[in-house]
Amino acid sequence: MSWTAPVVQRRIAERRAPFGCGRRAALREGGMRAVAWAAPVAGLWLNLLATAWAQQAEGQFGQQIRTAIERGALFLMRAQRPDGSWYYPGHEAGITALAGLALAESGVPTAADSVQRALSFVRSLGPRQTQTYDISLAIMFLSRAGSDSDRGLINLLGQRLLAGQLSSGGWTYTCPLVYESVVGPGMLGRGGFDRVGGRAGRRAGMLQRAPGRAHGYGDNSNTQFAVLGVWIAGTYGLDISATMQMVEARFRSSQLPEGGWGYQGGDERPAMTLAGLMCLVLAKAEKRVGGQLRSARLVPDALKRAERTEILSDPQVDRGLRRAAWYVSSMGPGSPLYFFWSLERLGMALQTRRIGQIAWYDGGAAILLRTQRLDGAWQTAHGELADTAFALLFLSRSNLTRGVPRLATSLPLLEQGDRPTLRRGTLRELLEGSMRVPAKEQSRGSGQP
Repeated sequence: MSWTAPVVQRRIAERRAPFGCGRRAALREGGMRAVAWAAPVAGLWLNLLATAWAQQAEGQFGQQIRTAIERGALFLMRAQRPDGSWYYPGHEAGITALAGLALAESGVPTAADSVQRALSFVRSLGPRQTQTYDISLAIMFLSRAGSDSDRGLINLLGQRLLAGQLSSGGWTYTCPLVYESVVGPGMLGRGGFDRVGGRAGRRAGMLQRAPGRAHGYGDNSNTQFAVLGVWIAGTYGLDISATMQMVEARFRSSQLPEGGWGYQGGDERPAMTLAGLMCLVLAKAEKRVGGQLRSARLVPDALKRAERTEILSDPQVDRGLRRAAWYVSSMGPGSPLYFFWSLERLGMALQTRRIGQIAWYDGGAAILLRTQRLDGAWQTAHGELADTAFALLFLSRSNLTRGVPRLATSLPLLEQGDRPTLRRGTLRELLEGSMRVPAKEQSRGSGQP
């Protein structure tokens, strides 16, 4: 079966009959329509309603969330170009990796035509990428949806990120290209550059050895993407210990008085505060389990064992947690989708259901249900393709930081326990109708809180 946008659209239409009455029909036909909210004082309404949302999200919101994921995935599949890419000026490899990752995390099978065409596009451009965002997103996508043959490219791109780290411990928009010799023997696997299309580029002089660590501060947006890519590359065997030491030094020295971080220092920003805290936690995690993960090289049991261990918090991490909790309590319909994905990455890395008094997934999902457009997309600050992918990754609880231990802190800011879960099947099960709404859920109805 070819998983193309028309097929997905037809499958969704076929499933309308079981939900063809009352509010469920309205959800299917019109999507989640905008609710008219009075302009809120920042965070007040979310604090008041968070408890109610948390209690209902696993029940009556469950089907609505699954429907929103379907509609968002369908929007992305419709927007895919014939060559497998999506369009975003200057970052076509990056947006294709981001959209492909969102589809895979949403339950679209990795063997589906949309995902495979996206993989082919990213593989073809990967060896030539120098943009930090694109390199990092390619690593995330290849790790999630690729095959064993992509290990060489993942390691090459990971080494490129290591070479692109600035003397400040951060990253800017570009990284240097590196020779195979910089990556090290055996890192590219059989076929070497032939497998990833780079030998021709090497003959053309496209691959250059990184001359040394460049000076400059960079920014915390590029840096958080790079740190995620570096962490994933570390699970493939790259030694990232020195790199993560510099990351830790950067974020410890640049934390602002109230506990957050800015884009380049300076004024504090919500998403950058979540990013800075996540980077600190990953740096602490690398010291605790990095060697273990490098030796295991993606052995599932080793990743699970690492997640069952603990890393101890410290005063700076606790300050970051307090500030993150404040921002989580202040999120609302106007919050950028980039913030939601930053929150989701932090929440999954911390293995927590709550940050402060807010059940971060339940509250965030309720907001996304109300802001999804009729065509299935979302849009705030980064365009409908990127923002829709961010929303889908949030709703799907994408976990890009496998192997991170639990954070142990004495602050009442984290509700420790399993990462948030929500009963759902793959998109294939959803579209073929094998997922049925439980009788208990049906009896509650699908009214809005």
